[in-house]
Amino acid sequence: SPSTSTSGPGLVSSRVASSEGPGRDGTIRVGERVVVVRQASGCTYVVSPNQPPSVPQSGSPSTVVTVTPSDTVLCEWRAEIVSGGPWLTFIAPSASSPIEGKGRDTFTYRVAPNTLPTQTTAPREGRIRVSGDGAVRVEIVINQLGGPPPEPVVK
Repeated sequence: SPSTSTSGPGLVSSRVASSEGPGRDGTIRVGERVVVVRQASGCTYVVSPNQPPSVPQSGSPSTVVTVTPSDTVLCEWRAEIVSGGPWLTFIAPSASSPIEGKGRDTFTYRVAPNTLPTQTTAPREGRIRVSGDGAVRVEIVINQLGGPPPEPVVK
């Protein structure tokens, strides 16, 4: 912005343009005083698929999720498995949770078969949370169908 010089009492005003990118700071200097202006992140996120179809009892080898932020270069995000135990895991770009990304990118998860010895006849649910700058969150709910009832034990 252009700077102007004057002396004596007066009013100083400023305007901050909106942003769809990460948070940012600016400074305004009036005489010997410096005021820091902080703008919160304007990043928003689209996650696809955000409502995947139910996973069969046999599991799924991989599902690729694309994260597209409003600023496809600068907005940072992270994906973490918040429920689903050992049967729901990341496989790319790494197997650890959380996965951190920046800009438009992908991650891949896997759903293990719902088989013995941990088999359950009831469906099970896991969740992956994608969050970005600030408190923006998208949750992906993964539902897996239950297995068949176990064979009766005959004595």
